[in-house]
Amino acid sequence: METPPFEHHFPTTGELLASLGLPPEGWEVELEDLVERSLPGPEGQEGTRSDSVLRLRRS
Repeated sequence: METPPFEHHFPTTGELLASLGLPPEGWEVELEDLVERSLPGPEGQEGTRSDSVLRLRRS
């Protein structure tokens, strides 16, 4: 699979959590995961996509 013709940084769950600036004593991380799934490209080639999942609960 070819590298996309552009550069883009997708934040990790840790980076996203830090950017929210939430006080740690008021929030609980219930789920922090990276989910990968298969999907076809525009010409039928195989590929994968990674999605960051972050679920917080106010404590």
